[in-house]
Amino acid sequence: MKKITLFVSAFLLASSLTFTSCSESAQDKANDTAEQVGDDMEASGDNIADNWEQDKEDLKDDINDGVDKLDRKIEEANDKIKAATADEKVRWENRKKEWQEEREDLKESLDNLKDRTENNWNEFKSDVRNKLDKVEADLKD
Repeated sequence: MKKITLFVSAFLLASSLTFTSCSESAQDKANDTAEQVGDDMEASGDNIADNWEQDKEDLKDDINDGVDKLDRKIEEANDKIKAATADEKVRWENRKKEWQEEREDLKESLDNLKDRTENNWNEFKSDVRNKLDKVEADLKD
């Protein structure tokens, strides 16, 4: 009985080694596939870096647009303050102060944009988008 078990075990081991070993062409195909995957990953990494840089430039443009809009509103407020009554002056001074604070906040974000990396980009971008949305809402009032 031991001889049969030993023979069957040896036969199974030899069979598994024979059927699982790679032929030379199969090994070459596996190596080619691995190289192609490596090349694809490298190209994908380059695309992500390009997209991140473009995203960064787009956000910079949006921040500058927001600052420009606030500058125009501040100038309008200055003109309205000159012609306003005492009560209206207080209201326009308050609005002007709010817009100036928002403007400074956006300028600070623009300065911080240079220091951002891909690692902390999404959080920063989300924060700036929220600021820009607030500015847009304030300018509609």
